[in-house]
Amino acid sequence: MGFPPELWFEDVESLEDVSGARPAWFLDRDDELALLDEDLVKALRDETTRALLREVGHLPERERGLVLRIVRQFADQESASERQ
Repeated sequence: MGFPPELWFEDVESLEDVSGARPAWFLDRDDELALLDEDLVKALRDETTRALLREVGHLPERERGLVLRIVRQFADQESASERQ
């Protein structure tokens, strides 16, 4: 089923107490279950990242694409400076 069996049988205060457990699923645009990758789960632990996602989520698709291109430009600039 994609999650540790301990969650069925034990009182768990935190998913960190269960080996191998992590928040991993969401419903996509088509109401299909989709797996969150490890990088995204890690990023969502940061409040600034969550705030950005909330704001961008309200934008029309075209503007979301523009924001994504801007963010990728920052990443490209950082990669270029690391190579120098």
